[in-house]
Amino acid sequence: MNTKGFTLIEVIVSIVMIGMATAMLINFFNAGLTHSSDPLDVLNDNYAALTAIETVNADYRRRLELNASQAISIYAIGDLSALVNGLASGVASGQATSFNVPDAQRRVNELAAPGNLYVKVTATRNNSTLVTLLGN
Repeated sequence: MNTKGFTLIEVIVSIVMIGMATAMLINFFNAGLTHSSDPLDVLNDNYAALTAIETVNADYRRRLELNASQAISIYAIGDLSALVNGLASGVASGQATSFNVPDAQRRVNELAAPGNLYVKVTATRNNSTLVTLLGN
């Protein structure tokens, strides 16, 4: 009788154990692999919102250089894609706001001149939102 080597049962048990360990490792790493692109998606959304804000600010500065007395009320129209060149639809919106009523933004209220018109521009892309103020 030859006692060297492994029996068939030992080989089968080893293969089954290796298969079970492999299945557990795949299950363990699967969650990390499926969500590994989430930070990149958030970064892309933040960049798109920032680009929209910068585009609106550049358009506002250009309009002020052409006519310094021009009111900023044209930016308080909701969706700004029809007004600002190069802006995707639904990304940025404008809304007139007043700082006459005290609220949680105390520092902004102290800096804002009463009676002036301010437009709050909000750029949103998926779950990323950036806000800026335009004032005359």
